[in-house]
Amino acid sequence: MMFHAGPVIRQEEQFSAMSRNLRGKIFYQMLSYVRKSNLRYITFVADSKFVASEDQIVSNLKNALKSFLAQHPDLLANYGAANVYYDAGQKGVMRILEGLQEVCGSVVTFVQGVRQQQHHLLQVADFICMIKLIERRLADGIPFNSSEMRFFGSPRDFKRNVLRKVLPKELI
Repeated sequence: MMFHAGPVIRQEEQFSAMSRNLRGKIFYQMLSYVRKSNLRYITFVADSKFVASEDQIVSNLKNALKSFLAQHPDLLANYGAANVYYDAGQKGVMRILEGLQEVCGSVVTFVQGVRQQQHHLLQVADFICMIKLIERRLADGIPFNSSEMRFFGSPRDFKRNVLRKVLPKELI
């Protein structure tokens, strides 16, 4: 079974017939995997409320990625090559990722059209992005929606039981 954080929380797709308890077990198994792994992550945010177009969002995110990699060249220095797996879900993402080639100093190969169930790290990325999205919405004063309330309880429970366990994996 493929893990997809949004449908687990909202009880959609292959998780629609599952109880909250079973979906919670699946979710917290992914959380445990992230906590025990040696992976690290960084997220970049572009809020569509403050930009005029999708092109500007792509440009802002591409510049943020390039700037981050230029400030931290040691992150990729030990790698002769890097594979970037991309599911081709959003056209702008490929344009953002092309910025990697320019600044990382190693060969970057783009592997497009992959499916999440084929690569666990894509599922982990989806999981982390969902957690960071919820964190961002809470920071902006946007309350939990009804699915999040049923799944996590309160924002305080989310911060204590989920967010604080993922934050130590953040690069910066």
